[in-house]
Amino acid sequence: MTGLRHAVPQGFGNVGAWAAEIFSEHGGKVVAVSDANSAVFNEKGLDIVALRRHVTAKNPIGIFPEGERRNAASKQGPHV
Repeated sequence: MTGLRHAVPQGFGNVGAWAAEIFSEHGGKVVAVSDANSAVFNEKGLDIVALRRHVTAKNPIGIFPEGERRNAASKQGPHV
């Protein structure tokens, strides 16, 4: 992968989750993800497969144990 190395998807529904997973599979680092209620941040990169399992089990993004909770997305974007 050339160029883009870090990403912060705003939204982790069907499209955002797949985009984050594909990006990370190709060597990119997803350092934060947000939804309407919260965001999670990890400067070393998030384990997207584990985050997808976490969200699929109906757990909020903000309590993902491998990241730090941040404020929800707003008009200014996620506060990461």
